[in-house]
Amino acid sequence: AAAVGAGALQQAADVSSGAHDDAMKKPDAVWDANPQFQALLAANGGDREAAKQQIALTTARASFGPAAAISVASNAIPGATYLERALVGGGALKAAKAGARFAIPRAIAKSALGEAGQEFIEEGGGQLAANVANQRYVDPNHDLTQDVGENAGMGAAGGFLLGAGGGAFHGHRGDAHAAAPGADAAGLPTAAGA
Repeated sequence: AAAVGAGALQQAADVSSGAHDDAMKKPDAVWDANPQFQALLAANGGDREAAKQQIALTTARASFGPAAAISVASNAIPGATYLERALVGGGALKAAKAGARFAIPRAIAKSALGEAGQEFIEEGGGQLAANVANQRYVDPNHDLTQDVGENAGMGAAGGFLLGAGGGAFHGHRGDAHAAAPGADAAGLPTAAGA
């Protein structure tokens, strides 16, 4: 749960940063057509950068919550957290000791597909959240689909590759439940079983 929460915060921060950057890249004509910008421009004594920064910060903040929620929800996909659990649980050593021939290929497939699906939703959904915030606060003509497909596809590809590796390390868990009496989860004799 902690890894999922930390990942959601990291994803939300990344999406927020992107939303801020997208807002700041808008041309002056877009800013000049924004009534909120005009009001902030007057309130800031004509300082365009200060007015832009205020709106860009609002845009970033507005995208943070949805991006975090999408990240948490996408981790409900079966196999989506194998990589995190493998990294946190030290699964490589246990899998090697267990010699889990059949559990490892199954875990690789489940983790690769789970991570790919999770990253597809997380990255594509995060970009959509940033686009919605930019459309709402900066440019009503901002394309809601801008970079959504690209981010989703890159997330899926990366998730698939990393998930396969995580699944290999996590595969030992399938054999852990079948340990013989007097043996640990890796099948090695315990003090009581020796």
